[in-house]
Formats: sequence, C-alpha cells, structure tokens
Amino acid sequence: MNANIRLLRNEAFKWHSKNGIHIKGYFYLDGFSVSADKVLQYLSNQKCKDEFINKVLGINGCFSIVAELDDCIIALSDTVRSFPLFYAEKDGELFISDEAEELVKLTGYRKINHDGLMDFLHCGCVLYNETLIADINQVSAMSYMCYDQNNKTSEYKKYKSIYGAEYTIKSKDAMKKAIDLYFHDVASRLVKSLDGRTAVVALSGGVDSRACVVMLSMMNYEKVICFTYGVKNSPENEVAAKVAEYLGYRHIFIPHNKKDWRRTYKDEESLRYIRYSGNLSAIAHMESHYIVRHLLDKNLIPDDSIMVSGHIGLVASSKFDVCATPTKELIKEMFWKYWMKLYDYSGKRKAYYDNRLDKYFTHEGPYTCKEAEVIFENASFDSVRSKHIINYNRQYEIHGLEWRLPLMDYEFMSGFEKILPGIRDKEKTIFSEYVLKHSGEYIKPTEF
Repeated sequence: MNANIRLLRNEAFKWHSKNGIHIKGYFYLDGFSVSADKVLQYLSNQKCKDEFINKVLGINGCFSIVAELDDCIIALSDTVRSFPLFYAEKDGELFISDEAEELVKLTGYRKINHDGLMDFLHCGCVLYNETLIADINQVSAMSYMCYDQNNKTSEYKKYKSIYGAEYTIKSKDAMKKAIDLYFHDVASRLVKSLDGRTAVVALSGGVDSRACVVMLSMMNYEKVICFTYGVKNSPENEVAAKVAEYLGYRHIFIPHNKKDWRRTYKDEESLRYIRYSGNLSAIAHMESHYIVRHLLDKNLIPDDSIMVSGHIGLVASSKFDVCATPTKELIKEMFWKYWMKLYDYSGKRKAYYDNRLDKYFTHEGPYTCKEAEVIFENASFDSVRSKHIINYNRQYEIHGLEWRLPLMDYEFMSGFEKILPGIRDKEKTIFSEYVLKHSGEYIKPTEF
C-alpha cells in the first residue's frame, strides 16, 4: 500500500522529520526537557513496530508521531491526544494527516457518521477513534494505528494506560509525601521546558490553575503573567487577583464586552478558528478564543509567551466504592449521565446509546469496584477529556502560541492512580490543601 502523509499544521509547534519519522510537540526524556532533534535521534534505527512502541513508552510530554518503518507505518498519539491525527484507506492507499478535511479532499469520503454526530451534539466530541465522517478515523489518546505493509493489514490499539495501576500508596501521610514529590517533579519539568520564556497562566478562582502558578513559584520562576476574564467584581477575579499578588505575579483582568463577543462570532478569523479547532471531531471553544485575541491585540503578553493551562486529567475519588458489585449497565449509565448529561437514560435514548461503550468492556460482569473504575476512567479520558477538554489549546495554536499541560503530565496522573481508593476519597481535599498552603491559605478558592 502506498502512503500519502500530509502533515500541514505548523502554527505553534512545528513538525520535525528525519529518516521517515515525523514528530511534533514538547518532550521529556529521563525527566529532562529535550529538543525534537534529540527525540528523533532517540527513535532512530527502530526497525519494527514492537521496538518502536517500546521506545515511545520512554517519552513523556505532549506529542504526536508518524513513523514510516521498514515493514509498517505508524500514527501515534500521546497521553492526551495533544495534536490530533487522522487516517483513512481507499483503493489500496493509506492517507494520514493532521487535517481531517484534507482527508475528505483526498478520498472524497463525505458520508456522515450518525453515531458520531449524536456524540458530538451531546458532549462536544466524537467518541472512540471515529470522526463525523464515516470512513475517516482519528487516533485517540494513548493509542496507535499501524499498517503492516507485508500483510496489507492495519490494527488499532492502545499502547499504555493511566488507570489500573497497583495501589502502593495506602495512608494519608504517604499520599501527602507523594503529592509533594509529584508537584516538584512536574514543576521541574515544566520550568525546564519553558527555557526562560514567559509563562502565561489563565488563573481562575479554583484550585487547578492555581496549582500551576504554585509550581512556577516553587521553582522561583519569575517570568509569569496571570490573567482572568469575566465580570470585574466576580469572586473568580477577586480570588485570582489575590493569589497572583500573594505570589508576586502580574495579574491582568479582561472584562467581557458584548460588542467584541458579537464580532468574535461573525468575522472570518473566528470562522477559520472554528474549522481549525473542530477538525471534524470536537467542538471549538469560542469564549477562550476571544480572550486570547484580546491579549494579543492589546499587546498584553510578550512574543516569547507560552500558555500554561490548568486542565487536569484526574477524577478525585472512586465512583463505585459504594456499590458492592457494579454491573455493565451501571457503568454505562454513570458515563452517560456524567459526560453527556443524559439523566433520562431510558427508552429510545437508552436503546440508541446502549452499545456505544461496549469496546471498553472485557466481559459481561459483574465487576469489582476497581474494574468498574478503570472502565469508567478509560472511557472518560479516551473519549471526552482528551478531545473536548484538550481542544481548548487550539485557541493558542492558531495564534502561534505554544502551550503546556503540567497537570496532564503522564507521570503526575499515573502517580495519583497508585493511591488506595479509601485514601483517595481525601485526594481532592489534600490536593487543595497543598495548593493553598503554597499560595495563601486565607485566600479560599471559589469552589470551596
């Protein structure tokens, strides 16, 4: 099979290529921030799929990879599907691109994926490795597509998971020590990757974005700008401004403006952003697009800025500890209610959606609490968090701004999964206490 690879998006993070390997993003090896050239060297000379995937497992960060090996072609996503990749097959030819609409042009495929459309309308993204077009697929988080050029067959598979780790943290004191270690390790990696550039943090009145500025403060990083938007006298803005002042960082407030909002939804730049961000798989986040434009139009942030986002990939406590024997039906029902707000999970809706999660189940049940949690979290992260939530970052890319996701660091997330569920019920409280301890305990977050 011939391979037609079209990697077109170079607005913020550039594609780097060498000897048939194409990579994009920011990377950590052995805890150190490394260049794309170092990663290309690290991945070189891998002849087969298994060797290549094993090397990829040694990389942390946010990235996508396309590799043309001796016997196969691989398209691979990182932990959070940072930079979407799409693929399709037609008439003996394989097509891979970071632009879903490019594959529509190349293949002529236009048939609507009606299941995917229903997903999109309910939760803002298309589940699994599907898109809004029936014969065009995407590579989901922690997964790869591999086309074997000898056997002329393709496989789609997850190559790692955050969830299901052995519980090694079994006391409150051990969890406190672990959180301190995780914070310092992630903060160290974050600062190394910033490399002296300005960190710009969207600081809300909550805990997660506050954790990001705490990490920067821990490392005595001085080039930090915080911004908040909305209503000037809102609790969100007041808390954010106090936290920034406590840590000694500049704080910018951006008020909502009806005139600018109307312009944002109508002009050509915004229409281009909607298509760019959507990519036939997830909804565009318009409120943030307006804010980024304001920061740039008013020259409020310097040219070397890197946006640091507080999106987090963790759900604080188990949802199944109270249930002795979770069933397949219960797990499905909780997913649809939590992510799609389908509180009326019955009748035609139930019949329509009942089979959508079957790929995540290994047997008919009943399940242990841990099995149920792993299924729920894998489905949630793979199908929603890594698509709908991660899509906030497109607002930065289209304006040429790099971004960082410290709270979605693979080692950070997988570390929390080692906490025993009974202890993990206190995780959010201890996490919050830790953040407040380093950023003014008297400044209570708005979610408390």
